[in-house]
Amino acid sequence: MMNNSALWPYAAASLTAIGAGFLVWVFLLTRKLRAVRKALARTDGECEALAFRVNAELEAIKERLALAEDRTGVLVPPPPTRSGLNLAKRAQVMRMLGRGTDAATVAAVLSLPAAEVALLAKIRILATSAQGGLNGSAVSPRGRSGLFRAPDPAPEESSD
Repeated sequence: MMNNSALWPYAAASLTAIGAGFLVWVFLLTRKLRAVRKALARTDGECEALAFRVNAELEAIKERLALAEDRTGVLVPPPPTRSGLNLAKRAQVMRMLGRGTDAATVAAVLSLPAAEVALLAKIRILATSAQGGLNGSAVSPRGRSGLFRAPDPAPEESSD
């Protein structure tokens, strides 16, 4: 059998070698860990920059969408105005036009759109010309209508 004291130097050397190997392994592991940390920091910075760019682009898209929504709101035609012309007002317009009142005055007095009153005046002219043609009268529609001439003066009373 061998002497135990002779193995002590071998055991110490092998333990020292194992310890040194362990220290080298730890050193290499810490270097690798530092490299991974640097890569992660670089990746984190890139991710933050990417997130910032994405947020900026998202804000730009939101602004363009708001502008597009505003433009589409402007492009929609307004609803047509309701006509204030019923049968009673139409009859009143025709009476006033028959008395010789001009279309603008009729529109203002009755609070009606001037275009509608002008249209009624034209219809009245056409209707009177059609009636005049049927009756055999040669009176011009412009002469009959009060639109294009001043109202007839009141007849003068003769003093006897």
